[in-house]
Amino acid sequence: MKNSNEKISIKRLNRTFDQVFAKPLNFKETALMIRECIDDFSVVDYFKLSFESGDVIALITFEAPFEDEKMPEYNQKAIIFEEKIRDANLSFLKLNILDTYNVYNPSSGFIVWDEYSDTNGRKLLQTIQDWKTKYENMDVIIFQYEE
Repeated sequence: MKNSNEKISIKRLNRTFDQVFAKPLNFKETALMIRECIDDFSVVDYFKLSFESGDVIALITFEAPFEDEKMPEYNQKAIIFEEKIRDANLSFLKLNILDTYNVYNPSSGFIVWDEYSDTNGRKLLQTIQDWKTKYENMDVIIFQYEE
């Protein structure tokens, strides 16, 4: 049984190799094709490849309230925002941002990027503009890796 699994894996790897290198692809397209073959790629790995390929990335934060009784509502809003990111078909990492003045209530933050469309960040920037009109306490830092 093990031999047949290995043969299937080798066939799949060869087929993917042909797809990736049959035509000239840019770094991002090649990374996406290779990732489809690897099962244990984490979201951090996806972020690292997108970051290194120079994608436009946004750090979005929402300042946490100082009052403990407002935290459940705040956390619910963060969950709803996560769904908004997924609905926009964007990739993200969720962060807890610690503040020296509000140590016990970390702020919610998200590193958001668009790894699937080839719009050079325009889709991400447009989506963020739409979100800025709906969320009053949203802070955004947009950046791009440069060697």
